[in-house]
Amino acid sequence: MTWQEAQGNCSSMQGRLPEITNSEDNKASCICPFVRLSFLYRPVELSWLGFVRQSGEWKYLSNKEKITFSDWRPDYDNGNCSVTSPHDKWWPFSCYITRTNVVCEYV
Repeated sequence: MTWQEAQGNCSSMQGRLPEITNSEDNKASCICPFVRLSFLYRPVELSWLGFVRQSGEWKYLSNKEKITFSDWRPDYDNGNCSVTSPHDKWWPFSCYITRTNVVCEYV
């Protein structure tokens, strides 16, 4: 999958896939619009497209599968709230809630 295709898929979710500045990080994030506050108080399903750069290419990880987030915890290092999905399927995957965005990333 090309960068343009990845960006297009992320845009279809009203999100954006920012450029990766450090190639050693080998990770990609899709920054999606903020989800209503009730997101914090109950399990929520989101559609997500994930990509990981491997040897200069983007690998397709998910086909808009619904992901239920339920494991909430403080994320003090980033000053946000963090949520993780079931580790057996998505680990390592994390989603950070900011004031205006939900930032989800594969590492």
